[in-house]
Amino acid sequence: MFHVPSSPPLSHFGLASRKRFLLTAKKTAVLSALPFLRKRFLKRWFHFTLPLVYTQYVFWLQLS
Repeated sequence: MFHVPSSPPLSHFGLASRKRFLLTAKKTAVLSALPFLRKRFLKRWFHFTLPLVYTQYVFWLQLS
């Protein structure tokens, strides 16, 4: 019977390095997408909260 010698440390190292590479790739993708997403989110949040803040401010002015 022919047995192929396998080296567990090497294969494990290859798996670990591949996993690490995938993790770093994912991390860099997320980091590169962050400013764009933050910009969009802040814009949306600003547009959503500004009328509320404005109405509360007007209401407070009317009360005082």
